Amino acid sequence: MASGYMRTKIVELKGVSVKFNGLHAIEEINLEIEKGDFLGLLGPNGGGKSTLIKTILGLVENCCGTVKIFGETICHGDQEQSIKPSSKSSGKIGYIPQNSIVGFNNFPGTVYEVVSTGLIHGNKLFKRLTKDDDQKIDDTLTVTGIYDLKNQKVDELSGGQIQRVFISRALVSDPQLLILDEPTNEVDLPYQEKFYSLLEDLNKKRNISIILSSHDINTVSRLVTKVACINKFLFFHEDPKKLFTSSDILTEIYNHPVGIISHNSHS
Repeated sequence: MASGYMRTKIVELKGVSVKFNGLHAIEEINLEIEKGDFLGLLGPNGGGKSTLIKTILGLVENCCGTVKIFGETICHGDQEQSIKPSSKSSGKIGYIPQNSIVGFNNFPGTVYEVVSTGLIHGNKLFKRLTKDDDQKIDDTLTVTGIYDLKNQKVDELSGGQIQRVFISRALVSDPQLLILDEPTNEVDLPYQEKFYSLLEDLNKKRNISIILSSHDINTVSRLVTKVACINKFLFFHEDPKKLFTSSDILTEIYNHPVGIISHNSHS
């Protein structure tokens, strides 16, 4: 961090717990995400990763604790409450849920049409696109490397190409925070490296903060700037390099021994 540069907190969770059917999905979570962070979210299936993401998005009920998004408090107190998305976050958060590309094999729309929906916020369901909007879409498709597919039908694309369509849709509104929940589940291995390189560029060159939920411990540990390990509770929230000497923490989280392969760089 540069001298004299104050980093802005865009996500603050203090003592946050969320219940489903009377059982805690996450409990007493304390977490801060600053502008420019690339956070890797690790943990087993059912460990609370998706719940944590939905809490940040303001999409959960039965929330206790304090949740602040871009400085706006959307949950506060010890009483369970439903929370709604932050009004300050409209257009500032791009979100790609799990299995986002499933079901698009038969989608009739074009890449342009799908990406354009990323410019619709709040009650602007029938927003008319302007020339500026068209330029934003073109610029975004150029950044994600699929401008030549602009008029292609989505059902004619590969899984990796569809994933870039969803990245484009999430990016077109110029978000400050990009959240991806296990985005490579439906993508083949050769494409994953290209996908991760794109995320790295978005973080470093465009200063977009990223939350990446993944099971790929080795990739996450060499890609991100911070790691949060969760299994209902938050067990670890530090520099990913410390994971190389903290396999006991991962064993505790996953309930079985976990090995990490060290990588010197990301190619």
